[in-house]
Amino acid sequence: MWRFLKPIAKKARTEEEEEEEEEEGGRDANAAKPKPTSAGTGGRKFQTKWLYDDAGKKRDWLTVKNNIMFCTVCTTFGKDKKSQASHFVVGCSSMKVESIISHEGTRNHDKNMKIKQAKSAPLHEAPSVQVLTKLSDVNTQKMKLLFRNAHAIAKKGRPITDYVWQCSLDEKKGLSVGKTYRNRETGKLFVKYIAKAARDKLSSTVLQSPFLSVMVDGSTDRSVKEEELTYVRCCKAGKVEVHFVGIEAVDKADAAHITRAVQNQMQTVCKDWESKLVAVASRIYILYILYCGPWLVVELVLM
Repeated sequence: MWRFLKPIAKKARTEEEEEEEEEEGGRDANAAKPKPTSAGTGGRKFQTKWLYDDAGKKRDWLTVKNNIMFCTVCTTFGKDKKSQASHFVVGCSSMKVESIISHEGTRNHDKNMKIKQAKSAPLHEAPSVQVLTKLSDVNTQKMKLLFRNAHAIAKKGRPITDYVWQCSLDEKKGLSVGKTYRNRETGKLFVKYIAKAARDKLSSTVLQSPFLSVMVDGSTDRSVKEEELTYVRCCKAGKVEVHFVGIEAVDKADAAHITRAVQNQMQTVCKDWESKLVAVASRIYILYILYCGPWLVVELVLM
């Protein structure tokens, strides 16, 4: 009726009205014949022009088998009961363009079309992914500021309590650091992960180097406890580099304890470091020679 009354706007239909209107398209044929004939209702046949709407857009969802119409979109993506009960899912034998238009305007069909578009679109273009990406970008910028503060604290040897007021200072500068992850415990956790990332990078460098040498130095902390510092000297892409490996406290500053400390530190960056070792530099003249093969060269540096 509404197609003959163009000046009058068509009123919005409820879901019940849409279902009733869609059912009218195939009710007569389904009631008269449980299995529709290939000729359709009243001997009508499918018209090729029905594959296109009034605007000339092709109805890709519409298919015809044995003169029975189906909606491929609702059949594939309509998992709810209303979609499965649709005549264009079980097969519509009412060969009328009104039946097609009626199904095309239902909410279930529109919902299933949106599901198809969302699944067929590239992942980075999906609306949900774009929203999550925007949220992720904002959080990433906040985390960068917090991690840089923790890195500065660790590199300069400042107390971890400075991490809290550094975050407050960033906020006063107009930087967005958020209200979370701004306590001392989180600062310790960030430093831990930064150290792990740095150690993984050093481990990759040592693994790629065919040869390396180890340098050992000593230090005494405030509690007058002896600590041994281990450095590794290796070559990467033709460039000689020296990296700090770690520090470990020893009970006694003799050759046995120092050697054990060096071995423990080097094991954290390379399991087979002894097979690559060509030289050892130490601050003491009594040092256990680490067995690495007949080509081992030991350089003793008296300090």
